[in-house]
Amino acid sequence: MRYLSKVIVLSLICSSCYVSKELPPDQDAWDYDIPSSTGLSDLQLRNLNDLIEANNFAQIEGLVIVKNDKLVFENYYNGGNRHTLHEIGRSTSLVASLLLGIFIDQGYIADVDVPIFNFLPEYQNIFTADPSKQEITFRHLLTNTMGVPWNEYTENTEQTSSDFYQMKLVSDWAGYVLSKRQEAQPGLRLVLNSGSALILSKIFSNILVNETLEEFIAENLFSPIGITNYEWAYDPSGTLDLMTGLKISTLDFMRLGYLTQQEGRWSDRRRVINRDWILDCLTLQKPFDTGYDLGYYWWIFSDQFNANYQQENQGYIFSGYRGQSIYLVPDQNLIVAVMGNNPYSHIIYNHSLYVYLRVIDALTASQEN
Repeated sequence: MRYLSKVIVLSLICSSCYVSKELPPDQDAWDYDIPSSTGLSDLQLRNLNDLIEANNFAQIEGLVIVKNDKLVFENYYNGGNRHTLHEIGRSTSLVASLLLGIFIDQGYIADVDVPIFNFLPEYQNIFTADPSKQEITFRHLLTNTMGVPWNEYTENTEQTSSDFYQMKLVSDWAGYVLSKRQEAQPGLRLVLNSGSALILSKIFSNILVNETLEEFIAENLFSPIGITNYEWAYDPSGTLDLMTGLKISTLDFMRLGYLTQQEGRWSDRRRVINRDWILDCLTLQKPFDTGYDLGYYWWIFSDQFNANYQQENQGYIFSGYRGQSIYLVPDQNLIVAVMGNNPYSHIIYNHSLYVYLRVIDALTASQEN
């Protein structure tokens, strides 16, 4: 096991989990506790840890669990550690969704039903060529209902045949997404399209006058919740990649999930994001599949999923295509961050999901004892 010094480790001592009494200076968000003190089975989590180390879930590089506002499990695998930066892929758009709430709260954007074309003067030729695109609103971006074709859900994003892959062959990725032919009126047809986050990035950058978007994110989102070590990527035209371009640690990935579950407040009770915005993000906006529905970029496990997997509490997921996933279970005050690195993964049904379900088993087992 590759445990960090002075952080939570698993131990067979007393058939329990060992927790260091000293809080490391680089983690001040949560107090530590043992899983069983918060309603999770120590034994089940030890067994899960062993399975991950044996690569039973393919390539998992980190697992962090916060329960009842306590950090109860933290471990890293396959050579990683607390400070290792990971590409979180499509989960980067979690930042885009939070940012839109900030921009609305600060008065830059009135609401989600405002058309986007007035914020994109560099693409007026696209809007003029197809006036129906002028009806696209921020809501359409967040709910994947722009009305343009995109094969991200049916073609693996790492295959050359995918729109996702083809987009990255040009210099202006946002322009590529927006210029796709309009097949349906905006709002009528749901087609999974992570490229919408690039359009948001272009809009945010256009709005800001005296600072860059990266600086705005650091000041208004990352710094307030203690994220200081990260890397951003840009498309060849210089647009910040809010679709797939963020590299952060598993622990900092957890911070984004925790902020969301706390309805926009940080652990010290400071308000970072408007509460109503967070609630909107986690509210069903569009039905999608038998197993999951869509909020504002967040996936919501459906009643059918909950029945199939015997889930008694509503869960929410944000996931990248390699299984870089955050799971929220508000009714249990539980957040699970799984840093998967498994190519060709399904957006929902991947190895990280089955790690999460094992954590839920640990919750159920504890309640039954």
